[in-house]
Amino acid sequence: MADTTLKLGDFTFQDFEIPASISLGGEQTLVVHKLPGGTRVVQSMGRDDAPIGWAGSIYSKDALARMRQLDLMRTKGEPLNLSFMGLSYLVVIKSFLPKIERAYRVQYTIEVMVVVDKTQSQQSGAATSLDSAIRKDAKALTGLAKLINDPTLKSTISTITKAVASVNNFKSASQALLNVVRNPSASALTQVAQLINGTNTVLGSASVLGGVVSGASAGTSAAAFQVQAAASSQMDSLYSIQSALGRLTGNLNQLNPTATGQSVVTAGGDLFTLAQKAYGDATKWIGIGQANKITDPVLTGVKTISIPSNPADNGGLPNS
Repeated sequence: MADTTLKLGDFTFQDFEIPASISLGGEQTLVVHKLPGGTRVVQSMGRDDAPIGWAGSIYSKDALARMRQLDLMRTKGEPLNLSFMGLSYLVVIKSFLPKIERAYRVQYTIEVMVVVDKTQSQQSGAATSLDSAIRKDAKALTGLAKLINDPTLKSTISTITKAVASVNNFKSASQALLNVVRNPSASALTQVAQLINGTNTVLGSASVLGGVVSGASAGTSAAAFQVQAAASSQMDSLYSIQSALGRLTGNLNQLNPTATGQSVVTAGGDLFTLAQKAYGDATKWIGIGQANKITDPVLTGVKTISIPSNPADNGGLPNS
């Protein structure tokens, strides 16, 4: 990578400082639900980028000064722009480990945590694909609703699918029109979460599969088995509905991010992404955290997050 321009914040790596390779990639955060009978429901909750790391040699008459500059960047812990080979990230230095061999030669390894992948956030044609994805999830919800024995949820999903059908072009839709889809979707997510909790109670109420216990009559055991089997089947559909609603809501927010001073329903994700969408600055996640009394920027489950119009930043971590 000798012909590569590698820049971290205001620091431009030179000559032997530029590594032969840089590690990238990561994982997909998955939530796995294991149901009776071996059925497995896997929900994709979003990307989980691995730290970006590399190693090199600072070989110059001012090697110690350049080493101290990088180490100062580490100690400050501030978000920095990282760019190389057309890729761009917002990162925070996780570790910088220099090894001084001579006053003019320092070996080093560095590892940074990804806050935002700025390269992938600038996708051309994303609006068209998200529009199709929203309609695909709405169609899936129509089919899944038929498998749920809950009239209230069925009615809410019907409202969602009709609202989606009423929007000709999501890319150009107003915030008010998108809210016609967003609001019942948020209500449906709440309903699904309640149904999942209730179904979990049914599944956990029996000491063994089918509820067959010593001394129970054949009729009682058969009835218990039917109830538990129905709950298991219902659970699979509920998790599928939750996933479809989460994707639909997330795609709506990408096409036309929730305006500041409002709220957004999330299914997983993180505050960095919300801050980037709302303010164009991922570092303002602390202000959102303080407004919602959240200390962990990584979100789990279904949550309603307030997006303040003027995010306060009292310094340090958000208030718990």
